[in-house]
This record gives sequence, C-alpha cells and structure tokens, in this order.
Amino acid sequence: MTDAYDATRKARNRRIFVQAFLVLLVLLVLVALLRPGLVANRAIHFTGESPHAKAPMMADADRSLSQGSGQPGLFDLPAASAAPIPDIAQKIIYNAAMSTSVKDADAFRTGLTGRIVALGGYVSQMSADTRAGRQPSGQIVAKVPAEKLAELRDAVRSMATVLSDELTSENVTDQYVDLEARLTSKQAEEARLTELMKTVSAKLEDLLKVEEQLTRVRGEIEQLQGRKRVWDHQVRYSTLSVSYTVAEVYQAQPLAPAEETFGQEVSRTLRESWSSLVSTGRAVAIAGVAFAPWLPLALVLILLAWWLIRRVTRTK
Repeated sequence: MTDAYDATRKARNRRIFVQAFLVLLVLLVLVALLRPGLVANRAIHFTGESPHAKAPMMADADRSLSQGSGQPGLFDLPAASAAPIPDIAQKIIYNAAMSTSVKDADAFRTGLTGRIVALGGYVSQMSADTRAGRQPSGQIVAKVPAEKLAELRDAVRSMATVLSDELTSENVTDQYVDLEARLTSKQAEEARLTELMKTVSAKLEDLLKVEEQLTRVRGEIEQLQGRKRVWDHQVRYSTLSVSYTVAEVYQAQPLAPAEETFGQEVSRTLRESWSSLVSTGRAVAIAGVAFAPWLPLALVLILLAWWLIRRVTRTK
C-alpha cells in the first residue's frame, strides 16, 4: 500500500514539473514572438510614415526644380524673363565672381587673358601679389559679351580649381524704360526752348532766362544719356571677377618619437587606468539598463519556481 502511494506521489510530482516547464517554455516563446512586433509598431508610430512615403514628395520637388519658376538661375543664364514687357527688350546685367586655386600664376594669367580677348572681351582690371613669404595671388576683372560669359566661366574651370563660384543678375528694364521716357521728355523741352530762343523778343532779360532754362535742360539730358550709355554697356558686356591663389604643396616631415619621462609615464598610466574604469562602469550601467525590462518576467519565474518547490516540499 505504501509503495503504491509513493509511486502515485512521484508520478504527480513529475507531472507538476512537466507542466511548470511547459508553462515557462510557452511564456518565453510568447515574449520572443511579441517583442519584434512591439518594436516594429513603435518605430512605425514614431515615424508616422513608411520609408517609401517620401519618394513621391522628392519626385515632386525634383520636378518643380526642373521646371523652374521663370526666374534667372544662379549658374545658368536665362533666355528671357517669365513675363517680358511687350515690345521692349529685357535689360539684364550679369556679374560673376570666381575664386580659384592654380599651380602656375603666370601661366594662368596669360591663358585667361588670351581667352578673354578671343571671346571679344577685354581686361578692365588686373592685380598681382608676389611678395616674399606669401603665396602668389592676384585678381583679373574681365568684360565679355553677355552671350560669352558662360563660355569664359567654363574656360576658367578648365584652367584652375574653382573654390567658389557666384553669378548674380539685375533686371533694369523698368528703370531703363523710365529713363528713356524722361530723356524723350527733356529732349522735347529742349526743342521748345530752342524754338523759343528764336522767337523771343530782343529783350536781354528774357533771353537770359530762356538760356538759363535751356542750359539746365541740356545738363539733365547729358546726365540721362550718360546713365543710358552705362546701362547699355553693362547689359552688353558682363563682368567676371576671377581671384586666384597658387596652391601651396605641403610635405609631411617625419617626427622623431619623444622619450617619456617618469612623470609623463605615470600620468599616462593613470589616465589609461581611469579611462578603463570609466569604460567598465559604463558597460555595467548599460547592462543594467538592458536587463531592466526583463525584471518583471524574471520575478514571475522566480515566484513560480518558489511556489512549485514549496508545493513539492509540502507534498513530501
């Protein structure tokens, strides 16, 4: 009777252990399956969009940039304005500036000057700095026909390393039209005063007044004509300012290893030891943070194991 009771008790204990083991195994499998899903859901929640959601936006932005807005670009000369003034040619002034690095200052200066002349332009300013102890440098300011500006800039790129490149434009069409209207008005006034000089009485005072007005009008006409000539020249000839510096070649010199003193060696050893201690502390802290999410599960497993052990002990 006693042997049968012992056998029954052992079989029951084995079933309890098997059931506990299966429960633990199921819990671990559920945790392993649910954890990647939670991480993925959290990532999607924080990003708020799929990785491919930005593709259409970028395509739209590229399409918008490629179509343009009708305004002159930074490095390309536009053919015409988006809304040209009827029957009036656009008056646009282009100015470009380039900073370059060259190998031979004399060769670059000679080559660029020849290219400017070949394109129908001229050098309006040139300077060079060849002082001892400094890298040779200089600047060339050129005037070229507006339609040849892009070609000249390409020539600079082929002769030197471009460090910076800038192109600006100024549309003076409205000011130019206003200037022409004022000039026409002043010329008409000049014609009326000239005619008045012929018909005025011989009274000296009247002649002086008309002559004074005529002198003033002719002065204003000369100013307007001068401004018009300046704008015509600036529109016809674009300005390119090129600054250059000879690239300095550095040669690395091998450094002889310096012998450490006793104090330096002690200081270095102390720094390395402290760095190792800090690294170990950080590793321990990171391990603790990584283990923290598992504490509730570990606590449940420990309590379950403790309950099973107590139950088996009581059964005995």
